[in-house]
Amino acid sequence: DGKLTAKEGTEANAGKLIIGTLNLTGKAGQDIVAKYVVHKADKDIEGKEGRVTINERGTSAPVDRMKQVPNTQDGKPVVEFDIPNPTLNKPTPGTEYVAQKWDKDNNKWVDAGKTTMENTDALGQTKTIALDGVKNDDVIRIVSKQPDMLPAASNKDGDKAIGGTDVVNRNYVKIDAAGPAFEQ
Repeated sequence: DGKLTAKEGTEANAGKLIIGTLNLTGKAGQDIVAKYVVHKADKDIEGKEGRVTINERGTSAPVDRMKQVPNTQDGKPVVEFDIPNPTLNKPTPGTEYVAQKWDKDNNKWVDAGKTTMENTDALGQTKTIALDGVKNDDVIRIVSKQPDMLPAASNKDGDKAIGGTDVVNRNYVKIDAAGPAFEQ
């Protein structure tokens, strides 16, 4: 019937009307039209109509340059990357960059470290992430998580293992924890 009942929010949501869960999937470009009705002194008093257009959620800008750099003082491997500087959906302060390693035993990506874009960081700037729980030959990707946008992984195969179209030091890094080998 198009009618929803709202309740007034409390604490962190004080001053807001809580409507409930709405599924807006596939509704980009459509409008939400609403007005409120208050019941006072046995009368219904209608408020002004409000209208808002549903915007499609953008995708975070994926990292497209990374490499392994010297370890931290305590021996943790480190990955260096550039904050993306795309034409659209530019990263903003608060964007998280999460390094993930491929877990061969469970066939999934698991978090290995993260950093956040600060107000003082610039687009194109180089940042680093110290990695936890990684070993020699582990494959690392970086997932960009911009506020109010869908996350984007540096590898082209999404949540699958690194594939044939992925390029080392662009879409992923293979950890070298063994160091050089010398023959005697």
